[in-house]
Amino acid sequence: MAAGQRGGSFTFSIKTAPDAVNTLICTYWGMDNRGRTFDMFINDQKIATGDPNRYKESRFYDSPYRIPKQLTTSKQQVTVSFRPQTRNQAGPVYGIRLVRS
Repeated sequence: MAAGQRGGSFTFSIKTAPDAVNTLICTYWGMDNRGRTFDMFINDQKIATGDPNRYKESRFYDSPYRIPKQLTTSKQQVTVSFRPQTRNQAGPVYGIRLVRS
């Protein structure tokens, strides 16, 4: 890894509700001001940017990210990736779940 890069990506598969709108909910801890901005991908398509630094109280926060329906239609599962932005790390994420809307 080159100087100035921090890294820390992770990828996993998660089951979906193939005929519903799916929302990825991530749980972050507030006041974690350590350069943790990252992009979230579903099957290699970016859906959102996570920035736990925006939470200013020391407590857990749930952040919902709606997944475009075309990424889950007729799919039993998808691949979720968290990739850090330049000079950042992905996470920490204290919980991840997918709910149908």
